[in-house]
Amino acid sequence: MDMKLQTEAQRIVDHAVASGAEHSVQFCAYRDGECIIDVFAGKKDFTHDALIDNHTLFPVYSTSKTVPATALNRLIAQGKITVETPVREYWKEFAVNGKENTLLLHFLNHDARIVIAQVSEGVVLGRTILGRLLAESINRFLLSIPKES
Repeated sequence: MDMKLQTEAQRIVDHAVASGAEHSVQFCAYRDGECIIDVFAGKKDFTHDALIDNHTLFPVYSTSKTVPATALNRLIAQGKITVETPVREYWKEFAVNGKENTLLLHFLNHDARIVIAQVSEGVVLGRTILGRLLAESINRFLLSIPKES
């Protein structure tokens, strides 16, 4: 670990939290496979005094969208898939309750009609809760689709 970088980075995140600019910060950087910075500061949520550490899990929400979008766009550019491909060809269980004709295009355009679970500040603390919230979100989505008569 580069102690000069580590010390300066820790000073910066400590200041960000102490000044109120951030509630919590966790940052880690690698160079050539070696951890050179691993800093953290702040509390786990807005309602408790538990401090974060370098193993604290944080929800990332939309920041992860770029990875699958990039992968899908590369496959499209290579001619391996098309945006007109129905999602059901890759995820059979998704094709229920009016979602049978959802295309990859709908996912790339954020137009697949998937409801995101509303989470209050500090509620998401682990996979068990995330799994439950996802299941509840899917159930709300399924119930929101009009049934054909």
